[in-house]
Amino acid sequence: KKEINIDALSMYFRYNYINPPETIFKNVFKLENGNYLVFEDGKIEKKCYWNIIEKYNQLSKKQIKNYGQAKIELKNILTKNLKNIITDKENYGIYLSGGIDSSLVTSLCSEISDKPVNTFSIGFYDKNRNEADKAKNIAQYLKTNHHEIYVDEKDFLDLIKKIPDYYDEPFADASEIPTILINEKAKQNNIKYAITGDGADQIFCGSSIYDKEIEMHIKQCIINPFNIYIKNKYPSKKTIGIIYMNTDKRCQTQFSSISKDYLLKDFFKDSGNKRHYVEDKINTKSWQIKKMIVDIGTFLATRLTTKSDRPSNRNGISLRSPFLSKELLEYSFKLPQKYKYYKKDKKHILKDTLYEYIPKEISNKTKNGFGIPLKEWVKKYIYKEIKERYTKEYIEKQNIFNYNVLIDLINNKDELYNIYQIIWNFYVFQLWYEKNMI
Repeated sequence: KKEINIDALSMYFRYNYINPPETIFKNVFKLENGNYLVFEDGKIEKKCYWNIIEKYNQLSKKQIKNYGQAKIELKNILTKNLKNIITDKENYGIYLSGGIDSSLVTSLCSEISDKPVNTFSIGFYDKNRNEADKAKNIAQYLKTNHHEIYVDEKDFLDLIKKIPDYYDEPFADASEIPTILINEKAKQNNIKYAITGDGADQIFCGSSIYDKEIEMHIKQCIINPFNIYIKNKYPSKKTIGIIYMNTDKRCQTQFSSISKDYLLKDFFKDSGNKRHYVEDKINTKSWQIKKMIVDIGTFLATRLTTKSDRPSNRNGISLRSPFLSKELLEYSFKLPQKYKYYKKDKKHILKDTLYEYIPKEISNKTKNGFGIPLKEWVKKYIYKEIKERYTKEYIEKQNIFNYNVLIDLINNKDELYNIYQIIWNFYVFQLWYEKNMI
């Protein structure tokens, strides 16, 4: 019976995806990562063969003391992984964003390969948003066979309605659209295998959220977000700038999802559950490390791999990342955190390795990856369509959302990114709903 799972839907609106074992349907479940099923004598038994928290707790006690040794061994593991990926394989390409991870992958592949490797990048016609030049500079330095795909608003409008064709559950990572485009472009160039730098941000402390974890651990800023929501008015921008923290030791570092709570208050007919309650099991006092382990087991394992995997498979491309091997992940648990995060320098050991191939002034530049100008496009296109398409009568018949709260979000004048993300999630969910439920 196809009934919407409100717990899972609540998780989707806070994380942009649904983590196992939940699915969008009641009484239908996904197998958790690192598990398998045994069916025997009419019975099903679930068994765990690899658990990230148990493995981290075990291996983090065996820390590598020599930084030079760690750097050599890490490079050797990455090189071995890439050789396994490209050996005897023709027609492979690298998705090059111009950041540390994909640039290091491209450097190592160029060293291994006896001919120029194919690289692919996404660009925007909006000069304020475009980062394709960074990738192009890397490609020129390494002498790759480089391809650029530029995204405009027409591409956005053409592809947005196709999202439910690619993702069988509601899925709202906004960079899914450029990801679809880059895979379609790679297919046109007869690419059969694509290599990415996926995983490095979570494994080697590369995301800006990990800076905030250090700050929050020091400040111990405990604020209940629900107390801020007073008289049905949204908090001021200044108040929203505060990081909201949940006191529950099982999910205290997950403030990025908790900070959406005041916007989602009364949004659903039934609020549901929405956190990963596992942090108290991780044997470290560092909020930064806890958040990294949670992200590897959830955000990376489910959201990032889903975003990349579905469009590549649909275009007949087999996707690989040298950072996602079991050997490399387990090795990373043995590295002291200062090798990854050194004096606020994120991905420190990866950068040190990259500088052996590409000068620092070319490679060490901030980039956003394959993102889109979500706020601008939601304001320009999505608001209008939601108002016209999803009327009060439609929403009330659907019996999932409170229409008045939805309209309040759309009409809210505060320039808050979370509002645009929620509206985007709502729109993507409705596209999925029309395809799968009506």
